[in-house]
Amino acid sequence: MREQLYGAPDQPLCIGKKDENNQWLFPVKGALDANDVAIAIGRRLLKHHRGEELERRVARLEALQQKRADITEVTVRVPHFCAGLSA
Repeated sequence: MREQLYGAPDQPLCIGKKDENNQWLFPVKGALDANDVAIAIGRRLLKHHRGEELERRVARLEALQQKRADITEVTVRVPHFCAGLSA
């Protein structure tokens, strides 16, 4: 869509990796998490349209992500049978 609108008169602002202030929306390294993407989209929607249901959903996703971040791993998997690992 961006390519179709790029250079057109009154082209809309298209954001993706960065927002309209040139700030990163998502981490540059690592995997994108679907919940983080949903939270970012939800926050952006709430800037333009307040809705109780959307606010509840975003808050629920944020709470779930916080719980995930607080989990500490109790085991570490050692790559015993990795062919590329030399002993």
